[in-house]
Parts: sequence; structure tokens; C-alpha cells
Amino acid sequence: MLAHHTKAKGRGMTKNLILLGMLLASILAYTWYDNGAHQKIGAETPRQQTVLQEARNFSSTTMAGKKFELSHFKGKAIVLNFWASWCAPCVIEFPQMLTLAKKNPDTVFIFLSQDDDLTAINRFIKKQGPNAHLNNVIIGQDKGMKIAQDLYNTYKLPETFLIDSDHRIAGKIIGNSDDWTGPDMQKRITDLALRPR
Repeated sequence: MLAHHTKAKGRGMTKNLILLGMLLASILAYTWYDNGAHQKIGAETPRQQTVLQEARNFSSTTMAGKKFELSHFKGKAIVLNFWASWCAPCVIEFPQMLTLAKKNPDTVFIFLSQDDDLTAINRFIKKQGPNAHLNNVIIGQDKGMKIAQDLYNTYKLPETFLIDSDHRIAGKIIGNSDDWTGPDMQKRITDLALRPR
């Protein structure tokens, strides 16, 4: 009787260990998928990555109604940011990025909102003050997220692409950067403009 009880207990423990192993495998698989499988441009390293793909061209319209294409800025370094007024990290980094744009007038900063509501975008821009109207700052709407998702395979906001003067993607920043106004980011922008052609 004791031997039978011990065997039953052993089978129960084996079953529990198998279930635990399956659970851990599922968690690891999901973590891998969530951290990188969505992205088709390079493999993500924490928050930043280096890639060497050609930036995909797109056309859009600024909030002032002026049409533009990414290819219009060939020869210039570009910071392409996907954001939304309802995205808390976007709200934090947006004014910092505008300060960076002011310090780097030869770099083009393109902000494409994922908002559906034009009023919300305009209200947000108005709060940013004069830096939102710099000559090297372009703010538009990405209707239906077609540029963000279809061309740039983004899955989280904010996402920022650093594009060199030859329109190669030199880096991607996922989520809010630690400090857009700090010396490390300034060096990245400077290096972006000076990348060998």
C-alpha cells in the first residue's frame, strides 16, 4: 500500500514538473516574440539598434496642408518619429526632440502622428510653442498608421528612426529615449549627418 502511494505521489510530481516546464517554455517563447519577432528591421537590442537598410520612401501632408516626400530630403540627416498625443512617453519626449531640432537646423525632424483626431494633433502642437514651427520640423498625420506599420513595421509608440544623408536607417529607438537633449543623443545626431557616403 505504501509502495502504491509512493508511486502515485511520484507520478503526480512528474506531471507537475512537466506542466511547469511547459509553462516556462510558453513564457520564454512569448517573451522572445514580444521583444523581437514583430520587427522586420534588424534584431532589437534594448531600446536601440543599428541597422543598415534603405529608408522606405513615403508621401504625406503637413498639418499646414503642404505635401512632402521623404525623398525630398535626400542629402540630409533625418529623424523620423512616430507618435500620438495620447501616448504618455511621446508627450514626454516630444518637447525634448524639438529642443534637439533647434540645436541641429541641418537635420530634418519628421513627426508623424498616429492620432485619428486632427483637433487633438493641432491642440498638442499648439502647446509645444515656437519650436514646433522651426524650418527643419515637419509634423504630419499618418492616417491609418500606413507608414508606421506597413512601411516601417512599428508596433509600439514612440518609435524613432535615425536616417543618414544617403537614406539608410542608421538606428532605431523604441520607446522614450533616456534624454533627447543630452550629449549622447547630440553625438548620434552629429554622427548621423557625418556618416560616410
